[in-house]
Amino acid sequence: MPLYRTFIVDDEPSIRSGLRMIIPWEEYGIEICGEAANGADALKFIEEHRPDLVICDIRMPVMDGLELIRSVHERGMGTQFVVLSGYDDFRYVKEAIKYHVENYLLKPVNVDELRQTVHQVTKKLESELLRELRDTEGRESIKSNLLNRAVHHQISSYEFKSKLEVVDPRLRLLDSELRVAVIDFYSEGLGGHRSLPPETLQAIQRICATNLDPELAVSFMDYTGRVVVIFTVRDGTPTTKQIQNSLQAIYELSPGGSGVHWLLTVGNTVNSYKNLHVSYQNALHIQQYHFYYREGDVIFYEDIMAKRNPGGVSVTVDYFFIEDALKGGRRSELTGYLEACFERLSLKDTDPGAISTMVMEIVISMLRVLRAAGIPPAEIFDDPNRLLKTVHELRDMQKLQQWLHQKLNAALSALELRSKTTLSRVTKELVAYIDQHYHEDLSLKTLSRELHFNSVYMGRLFRNETGEVFSEYVNRIRIEKSKLHLQSPSSKINDVAKAVGFSNANYYCAIFKELTGMTPTEFRNQ
Repeated sequence: MPLYRTFIVDDEPSIRSGLRMIIPWEEYGIEICGEAANGADALKFIEEHRPDLVICDIRMPVMDGLELIRSVHERGMGTQFVVLSGYDDFRYVKEAIKYHVENYLLKPVNVDELRQTVHQVTKKLESELLRELRDTEGRESIKSNLLNRAVHHQISSYEFKSKLEVVDPRLRLLDSELRVAVIDFYSEGLGGHRSLPPETLQAIQRICATNLDPELAVSFMDYTGRVVVIFTVRDGTPTTKQIQNSLQAIYELSPGGSGVHWLLTVGNTVNSYKNLHVSYQNALHIQQYHFYYREGDVIFYEDIMAKRNPGGVSVTVDYFFIEDALKGGRRSELTGYLEACFERLSLKDTDPGAISTMVMEIVISMLRVLRAAGIPPAEIFDDPNRLLKTVHELRDMQKLQQWLHQKLNAALSALELRSKTTLSRVTKELVAYIDQHYHEDLSLKTLSRELHFNSVYMGRLFRNETGEVFSEYVNRIRIEKSKLHLQSPSSKINDVAKAVGFSNANYYCAIFKELTGMTPTEFRNQ
């Protein structure tokens, strides 16, 4: 791929054509980007396209070669010139040298001399490019270090002020209000931040530098690979909307990656560079609320604080219901319960930690039922030993709900298959009878007469196959059924207890609290 561009200027078409063919330009990393027949046309092209090297004749109509070189020089363009002439005139040589012309070649052009001249020019261009690159990289490195120390509160005011002017005089961080934005990345597949390759991160930095007004914002990469943008706010500019538009433009222009997601957060406004670390830390803190936003949305600290309830919203997981629904194969009831839990937590004042906690509690209930049924957790979960990490890596609430729904369905299917293949006819009949007659006086003795089996045999078989003692199972079913009655505000506790088979209301309340962690009244009022 050509590194440098060369432009040819001569009033003779045969010379222009011959120069294109006389040497293999591509071997020197050069492409011929155009040609002109006079200096005036050439100047227009050079101003617009900025070629690296111009090979031009001295005597041409409209504007001669020396006048062209003088005009380009006065405009401060760094274009290199090689002059061609049919005359060995020292006056031309002397004038050309004054403008740092690389060489003065007589026509007809000697191929070896032209090759040597082009080689020298490319070496000079390479040296200038490397020097410019080193200077730029050096300044950027110092600036990045200075700003990193500022947002991490690791630099004195004196040092910050003294170095800032040297690094970039355009930065107006000393006399402005400031707010810090953080652009972070995560990948569910890789399970962590900064999963973009270094070249992609560098490309994003270049897009930031190109698209951000240097008087309103400065970008750099922090110690852990996040892209950080500091906005300077003067007289209300940039506004929140302008900051949002700037960050979303960077998001839309930047190269993506499979499975990689963006976190765009903006900290609070601070009145001094001494408090940059506060805005930076707050931008990092609100990353956890990305649960509630779409990909590419910009999250502002003040929006989260305005919507956040310090008490939070929590959901008490009904272990009994989940485990009973799993054992009973009640798929639709379990799905409805799960949707209700997430709907309650979908309010934007909920701490994301509460969501992860609720999901883990449901997962633990699933594991208890699976183990009691003799089903290895590995049949449902890819890696049972890292379930907590898996839950925390699913940062999108919709994906977390989908994941949990999928696992519950898988558990239900596995339990259903196991019950069909392992439960004996006796146990199946017991379960069916309890489900229909839970409100009656139930005991193994009464059921043994009803089903014509020995009571001791039935009790042992039931416990071995379900993992529960008969009386505990009956109590669980009764408590679950009582919850339907408790949904009516007018229902009395005594009546509810009797309706589900408890002759003593106090005993009913004690069992209810033992299984659910709350009293029937607390359950109704939640």
